[in-house]
Amino acid sequence: MGKEEAENHKQLGNKLFAEHRYEDAIKEYSTAIIKDPNERIYYTNRALCYSKLEQYDNVISDTRKAIDLDSSTGKFGCFGEWT
Repeated sequence: MGKEEAENHKQLGNKLFAEHRYEDAIKEYSTAIIKDPNERIYYTNRALCYSKLEQYDNVISDTRKAIDLDSSTGKFGCFGEWT
């Protein structure tokens, strides 16, 4: 149930991001992280929102966490992984 709920919050975050509602999207990605803290995409999506808000310390923190969770993908350079 946690993973499914987390995915629902991620999808809502994606919608809010597309609407340029970055602070609201951050809240949804943060809730997704609470529900499933081991899914790196939630951190990278939230980091992208932080970058839009120029909150670079948070970008670095979330990107590091995502890399810690899965450093094998190598998809973190330009946030090109947002899904």
